[in-house]
Amino acid sequence: EGDMTVLRGMIKKGVPPEQVASHIAKLREQLQIAGSKLDSTLLSAGAAFTASLVILLREGLEAILVLAALAAFLIKTGRRDGLRYLYYGTGAALGLGLLTWYVSSEVVTIGGAGRELTEAFAALFAAAMLFYVGFWLHSKTSAMQWKAFIEDNVRKALDRGTLWGLALLAFVAVYREIFETVLFYQALWLQTGREGHGMVLAGLGVAAAGLVVLAWLILKFSTRLPLRRFFSATSIFLFVLAVIFAGKGIAALQEAGMLPVEHVRFPTVELLGIYPNLEGLGVQLAMVILAVWLYWKGSRGSGTGRGTPT
Repeated sequence: EGDMTVLRGMIKKGVPPEQVASHIAKLREQLQIAGSKLDSTLLSAGAAFTASLVILLREGLEAILVLAALAAFLIKTGRRDGLRYLYYGTGAALGLGLLTWYVSSEVVTIGGAGRELTEAFAALFAAAMLFYVGFWLHSKTSAMQWKAFIEDNVRKALDRGTLWGLALLAFVAVYREIFETVLFYQALWLQTGREGHGMVLAGLGVAAAGLVVLAWLILKFSTRLPLRRFFSATSIFLFVLAVIFAGKGIAALQEAGMLPVEHVRFPTVELLGIYPNLEGLGVQLAMVILAVWLYWKGSRGSGTGRGTPT
């Protein structure tokens, strides 16, 4: 996908035909290698289990981190009743994921561009939501805001509209991962044959259990923090997730041909949503600068009330 994006950028820039032809030849070699792997014998039981395990762990990690952070926030602020809104959002995403599996298998074929656009818009929406929630949490850690926040009682501050907003964020975070995971598992299902289907399901089950354990550990240790420190740590965590989602959203738009690509010499860190192009790095840098400015502004505003207890 990355090399395809590079090719589109080369064509739009009017790169000399010789360079374009050389890159196309490289792409054809890669496609031939991929095709030969797909046409080879079916995956072994061990390979099917490992592939299934890695797919869900890789794709589900970000969703679990978002859900765990939101759940810890609700528990820490005494709004356990709001957890059901996270269940609503997650359940709706899982249901739509099953429908996506059926539609993509039996009704229509979801093309690469459609997949990338869906992932892009979901990632960018989630990034905006996470950034906003992170800013809201950080704003409550300044001394004056903290005093007012405690006096107003956070347990009453979360109205139904806010909780439905958390449900929407949970839905987007989960479905964004499910959408791509469905396509991966469809390909894996075809590559394993009937004999390997059990191992695919076993790998999926183990990965799901691992994600549940990870969420439990996050809840267990994060909710032990003092409330103010918890808010500060969670706001930073959500800011980081927002930057990651933004980078992945920009990259998906570029892979769909919706945004130009200006490549630069920079390492690729897919796990952190870092890709070597000016557009994605520029958006992420702008978000980091804005987050630092908001943090500095909030810290400066709290300078008069540093004696406020936590």
